[in-house]
Amino acid sequence: MPNKTVLFISLQAGSAQLSEINMTVDTRKTGLAGKKEAEEYLRVSRPTLNRLIKNGDLESRNVGTETRVTWHSVYVYLGEIESSEQ
Repeated sequence: MPNKTVLFISLQAGSAQLSEINMTVDTRKTGLAGKKEAEEYLRVSRPTLNRLIKNGDLESRNVGTETRVTWHSVYVYLGEIESSEQ
């Protein structure tokens, strides 16, 4: 997960103190991505994305007439998370 550095300024009785705190922040998306959004994130073409879906490398859902890809499967495919993480 990405690390973020957060700066805090605390004010106490006429004096200011600047503190730096490193935090781990989960900035991953959840839910479903449209095909175009998944293509851009993965940096693949539409035929490659369709092949990844067909081969089971990416999990997809049909929403009406559109196919959506789960963000979880995108992150697993890229190795950003383990398949058991939610």
